[in-house]
Amino acid sequence: MKQMIYSGVVAAILLGLSGCVMNPLPGQSKEISNYMDQYKALGEKKAIAYTKNENGQYVFGNAYDYSTQDAANKRALKQCESRRKKLGLEKACEILAEGDKFLHSF
Repeated sequence: MKQMIYSGVVAAILLGLSGCVMNPLPGQSKEISNYMDQYKALGEKKAIAYTKNENGQYVFGNAYDYSTQDAANKRALKQCESRRKKLGLEKACEILAEGDKFLHSF
């Protein structure tokens, strides 16, 4: 159940933050803010990894409720890399969010 909720939250965050994949709809900023709050509430040891290509295709991996941040990062990267290879995207996955901190924009 946690994984389903989390995947929905992550997808909404990524779609909301990504102008090249989807332009936010009018009035959506509050919704994105709510999703960010939900992501933050998932605990401290969590991560989102992603990659995207020049055409806007992207994949992501996520992890939460891990005992260490390093373990969460590794799991998110592993999940993302598996998905990346299946779709044939060239660029390696990288960490987008570590704990509550987004390291760069999507």
